[in-house]
Amino acid sequence: MTTPEYDLDAWRRRIPLLGSCIPMNNCSQAPQTDATRAAAERYLDSWNRSGMDWDAWMAEVALAKNAFAKLIGAAPSDVGRSVEHRCTTTGSVRTPTTH
Repeated sequence: MTTPEYDLDAWRRRIPLLGSCIPMNNCSQAPQTDATRAAAERYLDSWNRSGMDWDAWMAEVALAKNAFAKLIGAAPSDVGRSVEHRCTTTGSVRTPTTH
């Protein structure tokens, strides 16, 4: 067995849930890291303070897209479509419902 080139215990400490249990499921809602929780709190604080600051959050999406592209050795343009495009497309195809 080889030893990983990173500190696995340090990564585990960044996931608070792992201090009390070992999740055995695998779904889209994995245990949160401290960084994930902090990012969600920054988003909610910004929303509460400034309203929906679309430009600031699209800049965050671009940063995440660039970081992910670098991680997988791809160009940012090869990583998905933007949230803005999805919102525009979804908004243009929705049919209003009447009651």
